Amino acid sequence: MELPTIRINDHHLKFFKTYRLYKLQYALTMSFSDAISSFCHYCRNLIQELKLTTQKLNRKPDIAYTREQLLSAACESRFMIEEAMICANGSEFDMVQLEWQNEKRGIHESLQKLSSMIKPSNLAAEEENRSKRKPLSESAIQLARSVVPIMKLSRLFFDKMSKQGMNQKKLPLSTTMCSDQLITISELAQHIDSQISTILESLGDADTYHEPDISKNSPSRPTNQNSL
Repeated sequence: MELPTIRINDHHLKFFKTYRLYKLQYALTMSFSDAISSFCHYCRNLIQELKLTTQKLNRKPDIAYTREQLLSAACESRFMIEEAMICANGSEFDMVQLEWQNEKRGIHESLQKLSSMIKPSNLAAEEENRSKRKPLSESAIQLARSVVPIMKLSRLFFDKMSKQGMNQKKLPLSTTMCSDQLITISELAQHIDSQISTILESLGDADTYHEPDISKNSPSRPTNQNSL
């Protein structure tokens, strides 16, 4: 969801700030419309595949796949309905946390990936063998260990700022922050997750292995010259 790029100083509008109105509009139009459209599409496909209609199916039926996609679309539709309800009735902090969900999961997965790089498990070792990726050197492992506290603090911050971390304390619907500030906070998890991913890539790039050039180090073979 993209909000206007101009500065929005609307803290005095309280419940009717641009941040809430844009998120509510997006939830009720684009997100919800796409989810419901997908749900109806797979409902129609399943009805056709079960031969509950006289309309012929123009492809080979795959009931298991269609049922799986239908359940996924139903879950997505439910999530979009709940998101719209939060935008309509929830606090500004509730709306901000909607933007954090995927990124919080990404930070947790990055921490797990870093842990496996420092101390690979048997499963991680098998993955490395299949991908032909060599384990980190000792110097790279020491560098990776220095990053662990940063990742843990990032994860702890969002855990503490979540509803569970705040003991389900009921927050006011609006705050003294303007839409610009709310946008900045809502994008915080995305920026941190992106920076952590960059750090992981840099660790792998920094630990470069160079195979010795045997041709340069090996002694030259004498040339046999036949005397005339």
